[in-house]
Amino acid sequence: MKSQLTKQKSISFAILLIASFLPIFINSDEAFFKFSNNIYCWLLTFGFFILSSTIIKNKIGLSFAYLINLLITINFFQVIVARFSYNSSFDTNMAMSTLMTTTKEVREIFISLMPYILISILYFIIVTYCAYNLNSLKKTKTVKAIVIITLLLFIGITIDGLRNKKKNLDLEHINGIRYERYLNKVPLFTLRIYEEAFAIIRNTKEMSDDVHTYGNLTTTNNNLQNVIILLGESQRRDALSLYGNLEKTTPYIDKRKDNLLIYNNAIAPSGSTILSVPYMLSSGVPNASKYDLHFIKDNVINLANQSNIWSTYWLSSQEKYGKYVSTISLLAEMAQNKEWKDKSHDESVLKLLDQALADNNKKRFIIIHINGSHLDANQRYPKEFDVFKSNTEKAINEYNNSVLYTDFVMEQIIQKIENTNSILIYLSDHGQVFKNHNYKHGWSKKGIDVPYFIWHSNSVDQNFKITGQINDTISTTNLYEHTKYYLGLDTGMTKDANKENKILTGNMELKNYKDLEQDN
Repeated sequence: MKSQLTKQKSISFAILLIASFLPIFINSDEAFFKFSNNIYCWLLTFGFFILSSTIIKNKIGLSFAYLINLLITINFFQVIVARFSYNSSFDTNMAMSTLMTTTKEVREIFISLMPYILISILYFIIVTYCAYNLNSLKKTKTVKAIVIITLLLFIGITIDGLRNKKKNLDLEHINGIRYERYLNKVPLFTLRIYEEAFAIIRNTKEMSDDVHTYGNLTTTNNNLQNVIILLGESQRRDALSLYGNLEKTTPYIDKRKDNLLIYNNAIAPSGSTILSVPYMLSSGVPNASKYDLHFIKDNVINLANQSNIWSTYWLSSQEKYGKYVSTISLLAEMAQNKEWKDKSHDESVLKLLDQALADNNKKRFIIIHINGSHLDANQRYPKEFDVFKSNTEKAINEYNNSVLYTDFVMEQIIQKIENTNSILIYLSDHGQVFKNHNYKHGWSKKGIDVPYFIWHSNSVDQNFKITGQINDTISTTNLYEHTKYYLGLDTGMTKDANKENKILTGNMELKNYKDLEQDN
């Protein structure tokens, strides 16, 4: 009987050792976690598991034990989603996306997260069972020693973290990082990423009332009445038949090639909306030395506002932003006229556009932000656009359907403005990677490859009737200068063309497009 209990205890110890190391191993990334940090995390996680087993005596102790195991499980859940959905460690982009996720987005992604939720529940059950199992056994000197060492180690790391608290300890590109040295070593190490995300959010909020002014702004008159940027979502370039997809996913815009300037090799500055869109609409480009949010203040909406010529609009079918100020919400709020219609599909913005086109303003600069092909793609189009069935991968058919629907919405917009002097610029915020039978965000080439083309009506000035195809690789960070040209505005400064094709990863690392992985 005694040997059986000893064996049972040994198995529980072994399971908790493995469970302690599992989130660290899955998330391990040289850029964020040094070997010493991993050891601290492992020892403390294991120690807290053992600690939880010693306090399961009454309701209060049981509650604390559950809380310890629950918090570690939440940490585990986040790293498995990051690793197995996005092939990445849990990074700043994911933390910001989590904080800014709306209730609608939670509902939409819940099903795709279900496998990870079930795995995490199983993880919680196993570690809690092992804690109960150890509690039922006689307390040994080993258990007591582990608990004492854990508490002393945790207190020591905490004191060291508080003593060395200062801004920008290791990450010079973010203001407000105070506890990185501490949080990298504790079981809830994803909190370090959240602190960085909160620092970005704080900086964004601080800039919301700080308007950039243009001392040397000059204007050039042109005959354009409407300049529209149709900002697509999660659409990779090769999904459009305009760019070679064998499925006829863009039949409408395909027929309008005579009025198009097409960039055949456009790339986004990042693989997520909250990182890429600010670089597209502002004077900023991905920078090696720092992620400085102040560049956002110099953007095309603010520029158009200060021209006193253009009326600005932000029309969106996406859900209005949540609790925290984001880079996207900061840009949207700068528009003089802003409307959201998020209760249906993307064509809901057409009514908003009708209202804008019917007002008394003579020159309109309109940004239309749509859901496009955002996960889950099968939620992005009405039933009548459930057309493609030929691919054995259901997700590819659904993704093609979402592209087809975006093409339809774009055609409706063009029909509303084709008899006016108008320009429409279409591009996507980023692409998608196809992994594990679904499309997801990613920082390989397919996650960065995007469509980018400019349509003009027949009545625009001759110098705006630029057509054809450009094969050079171009970053969509150039949208800022292209838009300035159509608005007839000059600030006396020219934005860096980003000819090196730099992109920013989710953990704020700078990479060159040519060095990214080539994928499907």
